[in-house]
Amino acid sequence: MPAPVVAAVTPTAGGVLFAADMDGNVYALDASTGATVWQTRTAGAVGGGIVSYAIPSGAQRIAVAAGMTSPIWPVKEVNAEVVVYGLK
Repeated sequence: MPAPVVAAVTPTAGGVLFAADMDGNVYALDASTGATVWQTRTAGAVGGGIVSYAIPSGAQRIAVAAGMTSPIWPVKEVNAEVVVYGLK
């Protein structure tokens, strides 16, 4: 990863790991190979945990808290937000 990963790495039953870094990048990685299978960017640094949950229809969601500031890593200051992604 190009920036520190301080958000927890979150595994799923489907063999995908989720991670995020201080540059605001969110990654989905193949658990068996480590290959990046999906990537996106949030408006700000991600420093909290990544949450995986199911909604009543059974679809899976991934949520990250973006907008963290750090005294030791230079980050763009933005309004904090929770970003939710839907998985298919």
